[in-house]
Amino acid sequence: DMPVESPDNVPPLSVDSNVKDEKPVNRKMYRRSINMLSFSIAKLRKQTPYKVVRKIVLSLWFQVLMLIVILADFVSFLVYTIDDTETNSSVYDVVTIIAICFCMVEI
Repeated sequence: DMPVESPDNVPPLSVDSNVKDEKPVNRKMYRRSINMLSFSIAKLRKQTPYKVVRKIVLSLWFQVLMLIVILADFVSFLVYTIDDTETNSSVYDVVTIIAICFCMVEI
């Protein structure tokens, strides 16, 4: 996989002349980020649509999972504040941490 070369005439980000405290744009970083972006787009184009669709579905599924976990956490928190009885919020915390780790891996 060859990375896609970005053109040399990359326009720098426009900087207001009024703002004197702002540092000049780091051109190397700017170019590198553009390189990375074009490379990832090229990789996406090379992949079969099935793989792309699968990835999107997986990420959506993890987002739904996160929503469910957050809602469960919120409900348990509400129940805990209304009743003074102990709820197993530690279980919810563990599940939340696991879900966050899954999301990080997916991203």
